[in-house]
Amino acid sequence: MKSDEVNSVLGLAYRDTPTIEYPCATLIQTLMHDISVSREVDDIVLDKFTDYIIIELEVTKSAFWCYEKNLFEKLIFDSEVFLISHSEKLSDSSNKLINDCIELLNFLAGGQENWSSLPNKFKDFEDMQFCVNGNKEIRIDEFFRNPNVKCPSCSHEFSQIAFDVVRTIFAVRCPKCEQSIAR
Repeated sequence: MKSDEVNSVLGLAYRDTPTIEYPCATLIQTLMHDISVSREVDDIVLDKFTDYIIIELEVTKSAFWCYEKNLFEKLIFDSEVFLISHSEKLSDSSNKLINDCIELLNFLAGGQENWSSLPNKFKDFEDMQFCVNGNKEIRIDEFFRNPNVKCPSCSHEFSQIAFDVVRTIFAVRCPKCEQSIAR
């Protein structure tokens, strides 16, 4: 097997396709796609934010992941900070969708039993039609196909989607030397 094929297989091993088993996480990802499609102003920060949330939730859908409440709390915090920092630049519909995502993340943080269900308020969302940003989907798929990064400080090569790696909106942290590497 060629090196690129191995990386592709290893990248896909960390994620499952969206299924009904994870309706809340899948709905949040769908809302994040809808934000990026319906926005009025093209903003790279919004793209980075939505990619980050989608990627983090995709990693949680891996067969190797175990429920961790602190991950959802981190995503809630990051979403609230993003909303406070950028609310004046966002349309009302984008603000509402991010608030809906925060509410869904709070639901997931409520306990592992919430992982396989949706709050009653969001049951109607299952039947709604959403737009999917093809460029974003390609970018996220590429992230999982080629997850390896080489740290410029210590030359340690690691997978960005490994569970011991800290990911933020704009950077990933090397698990060996803790150097932040811009995405």
